[in-house]
Amino acid sequence: MKKDRPYNFLTLRFVDKALEDAYREDDFFKGLKKHRTVCLETIFLYSIFGILDWAILPEQKEICWIIRFCFVCPLLLWSYFFSFTKSYRKFRTANTFVVGLSISVGIIAMIAIAPSPGDYLYYAGLLLCSMFFYGRIPEHFISNCLAWGTFALYVIVALSFTTPPGKVLFSNTFIYFFFNVLGMLVCYSLELSRRLDYLQRFTIERQAAELKEALGKMEKERQRAEELSLQDPLTGLANRRRFFEEADREYERTLRYGRSLSIMLLDIDHFKSVNDTFGHAVGDRVLQRVSGIIAGTIRKSDLACRYGGEEFAVLLPEADPQTAQKLGERMLRSIKQSKIILGNEQVFISASMGIAGFSEAEDVPPHILLERADKILYQAKNSGRDRLCLWGDPADKVDPAGRLLPVGSGNMS
Repeated sequence: MKKDRPYNFLTLRFVDKALEDAYREDDFFKGLKKHRTVCLETIFLYSIFGILDWAILPEQKEICWIIRFCFVCPLLLWSYFFSFTKSYRKFRTANTFVVGLSISVGIIAMIAIAPSPGDYLYYAGLLLCSMFFYGRIPEHFISNCLAWGTFALYVIVALSFTTPPGKVLFSNTFIYFFFNVLGMLVCYSLELSRRLDYLQRFTIERQAAELKEALGKMEKERQRAEELSLQDPLTGLANRRRFFEEADREYERTLRYGRSLSIMLLDIDHFKSVNDTFGHAVGDRVLQRVSGIIAGTIRKSDLACRYGGEEFAVLLPEADPQTAQKLGERMLRSIKQSKIILGNEQVFISASMGIAGFSEAEDVPPHILLERADKILYQAKNSGRDRLCLWGDPADKVDPAGRLLPVGSGNMS
């Protein structure tokens, strides 16, 4: 057997057991309808040829009809109904052998009891049987067993129970032998063709499934890569790129539907001194703690991002400045109540925040809102940190020293 041949040359069974099992599974369901059709066809032919009994063997027709209608046809009918049961699959091969042999034995029995010339005229029925075996049974091994078994039984019965002329017997045997040889080759070719066709379909389906799986993995990897490209690796929040993409989309919705839009900028107070005193590892923990508080405070519709360094930005769709201010105050309180314990030391955290909101009276795109939030954030830091400042109309809002005092400014302590 060639190394690259996927099947055994003699049996045609696939070398791969899983492939052979899959083929048999497929072949069983395809062959089920064929088996039932063959049973009905054989019953019809076996019955209709009863006319020959009446025409050729009038004296023996009763015995022939008993063989046909009391033995073979009932067995075929039983096999037909048996194929609808769950047990059929288990006994499929045995059932095929029993039914096939009953058909052959029935004809050979009629040859044995028929006087000349009927004994060798019924020989044509055996050729019809072999034709059915080779053409209607899917496995060439079973077909060959039935056809050659029938041939051997015919020769034995012809020599033992009949007296046809020697030339007739030789002619019948010669024709029957080479009829079986031809049928064997045809049946072999048919099964090989079916198996190779199944192998091709199986290979295509497997490759299609593998391709689909590979494409699915690639798509997941692509989505993952896209998510990572839009995510800050340290905090897990969105990065600047995603923030500006979402900000532009929300800005368009705000203009289209007349909704509110606010942006807050938050900066951790004295973050550089935390890094210098405790190291960057602790600084990273501070960033992660603050980002967790931000993510846990904002609404599902909001988007928080790490804007850069220790600075965070939050996009607040459908939130006016006053709503954003309440959310920001709650966020700053949670940050101030948070602390990081390092052995016997504690790192206390606070932050400053600036908020700017969209105004229907003017077209304020996201980058302008960010600039305003940034300016008002530094106003909060310059005013003592740990506070929130809200951008508003600064007219006559000045402190006693004449410095700008934004609306909503106040200490969060």
